[in-house]
Amino acid sequence: MKRSPRRGEFVSTSKPYQIGKFAGAHSGLVDLALFHNVKRPEQRQTLPISQLRYATLSEHTRVYCLDEAGRRWLVGRVTGSQQNSGGDLLYHVNFPALQQSPWLTQQALYVRCIGADSDPSEILQTAEGLESQFVHDRRLAALETFVYLRSAIHGLSGLLSAAIALLPHQVDVVRRVLEDPIQRYLLADEVGLGKTVEAGVIIRQFLLDSPLGNVVVLAPRELVHQWEQELWEKFGIGDFPDRVTVRPFQDLNLVEIGSCQLLVVDEAHHLVSADGSAAAATSISAR
Repeated sequence: MKRSPRRGEFVSTSKPYQIGKFAGAHSGLVDLALFHNVKRPEQRQTLPISQLRYATLSEHTRVYCLDEAGRRWLVGRVTGSQQNSGGDLLYHVNFPALQQSPWLTQQALYVRCIGADSDPSEILQTAEGLESQFVHDRRLAALETFVYLRSAIHGLSGLLSAAIALLPHQVDVVRRVLEDPIQRYLLADEVGLGKTVEAGVIIRQFLLDSPLGNVVVLAPRELVHQWEQELWEKFGIGDFPDRVTVRPFQDLNLVEIGSCQLLVVDEAHHLVSADGSAAAATSISAR
């Protein structure tokens, strides 16, 4: 860079490409302020000054700006640029919410970076930051769907957040177990009706509702890997590290079982019947 940038001017990096605003310098390093969205207007990153270059905004670039009161975000698009007598770069911005299109300094404008941790859903969570009727209509449709689903599941978010398609009888089973203050249940559906799915949803809901609770699943050794795979892929137990343990019957650990808050036993008849005459079942017990 031929000269040191002024605070609030747009600068960019090349690998990976990022656009942000100069926020200060010290000992050959530069503080870069990254704008993700109106929920996270500033995130600092420190880089060597040699990795930065000046950035200019092309026409139609979407920009964000706070109103005069500093309370509401306005969203518009760049329609032109020019330098004033002092050498400062000004941008002409069209804001749909304003009757006139003002000329603004770089310091007044913000541009979304292309960050790996940018989350588009953060924008959809609020009406701020959406300047088009097209996006507004889709946000409203998504919100209506979400409200309908929340109502249909009676607050049981584990039903929605699991990567499965539940059948009506499975929803009834899950709801009955989870709404019971004393959870001691034997799931004895016919083979193929989805006892594992029902238990998986119950496990996920328990983990969501009990931030400190842990789960132990007991199963025949040949089914342990299947349980682990299904819990990981369909019920997202990776979101709850070290809180779910799957054990074969042969490695039964009474101390571990005694300290868990939810115990699930698959093929429970192996533990209660010697002649194998009992029907296959999954037992669920919560403390």
